[in-house]
Amino acid sequence: MNILISKPDSLGDQLIATGYVQQLLEAFPESRIIWHVRAGMEVVADLIPEASCFDLNLQGDPVVEARRLSLLPLGQIYFLSYPLHPLNDWNENTTDHVLWWKALIGAVSWDMAISPMVNRSWLSDMTVALSRAPKRVGFKKNETYQLFTEHVAQMLEVEEPYFTKEIPSSLEESEYTQMERLFCLFLQERGDLSPDIKIDVKSAADTSDKKVALIAPGVGENLERAWPIENFLQLGEVLRGKGFRLVWIEGPGDGSTFKDFPEKFKAEHKILSTNSLHTLSSLMKKASLVICNDTAYAHLAAALNRPTVAIYGAGQEKRFFPRRGKVKVVHGVIPCRNCQWFCQFDYRACVKDIPLQSVATAAETVIDKSDFTPLRVDISPPLNEKVEISEKLREKMQQNTVTGSWESWSRLQVLHEAAYRLQNCLIERAELREKIKDLEGK
Repeated sequence: MNILISKPDSLGDQLIATGYVQQLLEAFPESRIIWHVRAGMEVVADLIPEASCFDLNLQGDPVVEARRLSLLPLGQIYFLSYPLHPLNDWNENTTDHVLWWKALIGAVSWDMAISPMVNRSWLSDMTVALSRAPKRVGFKKNETYQLFTEHVAQMLEVEEPYFTKEIPSSLEESEYTQMERLFCLFLQERGDLSPDIKIDVKSAADTSDKKVALIAPGVGENLERAWPIENFLQLGEVLRGKGFRLVWIEGPGDGSTFKDFPEKFKAEHKILSTNSLHTLSSLMKKASLVICNDTAYAHLAAALNRPTVAIYGAGQEKRFFPRRGKVKVVHGVIPCRNCQWFCQFDYRACVKDIPLQSVATAAETVIDKSDFTPLRVDISPPLNEKVEISEKLREKMQQNTVTGSWESWSRLQVLHEAAYRLQNCLIERAELREKIKDLEGK
């Protein structure tokens, strides 16, 4: 049996889904699960004993590559990355990549295809639709649904419905709960599903040092969603005062966070590459405390069962709170919460303005009392005067912002496409004129 999973989103999202995919393999041991991710996310395979990466020959014939996929041993999960990103601009390379991908997916005989994307993207929808699997499952459209452009749908010869079965989606409900509801369609006989990940034994060996705190302040390039690095540095001094040895983690894409990192802490600073997830998990497993933002670091620490303090803003409310492990969330709450990070203000106060003392207190309760109850911190909107934002107004503003942004992106794609076609027409017209001149000259 061939099962296709298309989930081209972030690392944290892959970790949320991993436990459920493992249970899917347990339920269908005579299957091969091909897990489509965007480039770089295939590193999750390093943590899973029954998983490996499949390297496509992008210069080769996609039908030949499809045959190679179909010959892989059963009873395994194979991560398949591909250089398409659902938010990148459309250009000539994108068209070539899409057509190659269409040929690859269409040349495999799929038994089922799954899109575990609550925020549906054109890339995941397209991949599942192209599979032609008799059972194609995904979430219903919500406000963040990313539209296909008409030209793309025509080029790929796909028509709605992309899925044979859709289940409700929510921008407020826990991501774990929604993943569970999706995979329950295939695992109904298993009863309650678990979000826990069965991690490679080598990385799961517990050799924790009771006086090591691992601090991961990075959030990739999106610094607006991060608790300030200055606060992390001050918190580090508080932990040093309690006798902790610190390890500062800089992951791929975290360079902006560490741009002005103090030279005196160089010995504590670990820089990890894209393929260092196994190294990161080993470092985490040796720590007795992890401090991080709302990132994949929090979900990995949860999977490894490490005592963790994770700092969350209110952009997506409680939707991505870890639902396993030992994670205490320090949660900034603001009247304009659940904006999907389309902030109405100059900066994201819901995370930036969380006081240092609140996070330090959370760390103390984790260390001294093993208390992992979420800590709510009320934040005032960054307004010149204190005003009350009514629920009705808040919801309307957010709806317009979120929907408008995605619609704008779709329209932008149409404009990019039109400009690209026009450019090609002008080039062809100029070449034709030159040929006419040559003929006239003869």
